[in-house]
Amino acid sequence: MTQNTFNIRCSQEVIGIAEVEAPCVGSTRQSQKGKPISVCHVVGGGEWAGAEAQVATLVRGLSRSTGVTLHAIVFYDKRLARELRSAGVDVHVASVQDKSFSRLISECSQFVKSRKIQIVHSHCYKENLLALALSCVGKVPHLVRTEHGHPEPYSLVRNLKHWCVLAADRMAAKYTPERIISVSSDLAEYWKRHANPEKVMVLRNGVDLERTVSGFTADEAKQRLGIQRESFVVGIGARLEPIKRLDLFVSTAAYLAGRIPNSKFIITGGGRQEQWLRQLVGDSGLRDRVILLGERNDMYDVLRAMDVLLMCSDHEGVPMVMLEAMTLGTTVVSRNVGGISEVIDHGSTGVLVSSGNPKALGDACMELFEKPDLRASLAQAARALICQKYSAEKNAESVLQVYRAICPDPE
Repeated sequence: MTQNTFNIRCSQEVIGIAEVEAPCVGSTRQSQKGKPISVCHVVGGGEWAGAEAQVATLVRGLSRSTGVTLHAIVFYDKRLARELRSAGVDVHVASVQDKSFSRLISECSQFVKSRKIQIVHSHCYKENLLALALSCVGKVPHLVRTEHGHPEPYSLVRNLKHWCVLAADRMAAKYTPERIISVSSDLAEYWKRHANPEKVMVLRNGVDLERTVSGFTADEAKQRLGIQRESFVVGIGARLEPIKRLDLFVSTAAYLAGRIPNSKFIITGGGRQEQWLRQLVGDSGLRDRVILLGERNDMYDVLRAMDVLLMCSDHEGVPMVMLEAMTLGTTVVSRNVGGISEVIDHGSTGVLVSSGNPKALGDACMELFEKPDLRASLAQAARALICQKYSAEKNAESVLQVYRAICPDPE
């Protein structure tokens, strides 16, 4: 199999659809006949992680439709804001620094009133509460929320405020949104216990196949990062937060470093655990083997440099970095958590490990190192799966159907 295998676009005729486990009404073509729906996405945008990447992908897909006019409220004027603007979205940056929640509501309600917003689509628990307030103060008639993953672990004793916010979010979910979109069946089951089950549906994330490309071969991508082309590269792309289990990644790297002399390890992302992680890498004797890249704008090229994407999280929905790696020809080894197994078929399109033991994860990576033909076969099958089932275009069409179902054309 050549390197170019993974740079070939999927056929326009391939049916790529995110599975929907609730009835959808209408179609994109029908929805474009009526007056466009005015939608405002509310998302923090302080960092660039899976949720932000998926929002940008979704909005780009929606922007190609005449059935919707798009607006967004973000809290930080960073990469997500730039990505949304480049898609033609009307973006309002509502800075949360030195601003009370009441003042934030007042500012954002003026924005949604002036745009005559019909649907507010929120993407995280704090944003969900703002959306609820906007429905009252800004008189927005319809609310949709997407659940990208479970909330981060927290200590009730140490963080009572965080607990109260999460409790309020669950209460809001029970009574207010007209649709709760979950990116995995696992997440959907959770929200069915906390909200009206009839309002909960599954729409798995989609990948923009035209944009998710790298201009480099795997060898070239390694060399760009100062890695020898013959090196076996295992990487992770994640927020540097406890739920992502960077400690488990480092322990697995230490296990593999003693068995694969020419192995290298890449950690990409930013977050609260950065300094702790640097100390952990040093204490593990891996300073010369682990490369901490921080946040990157060339993530597709970084993924191209990996022979294996190793996912160690305690929980995931359907992570964008996994879908992107599969699109780019990087084989995925992951703990079998959350919605991962809803995408990866073990032994066919990737490798799932039931244990959170570094040796078990390391042995899975070792097998792929020792069997490059198996690694290539898994990567090829994974790419085909993404082309068939996880199209960003079809994902956007399904979301537009949700909008039309709750906000039908006026007579």
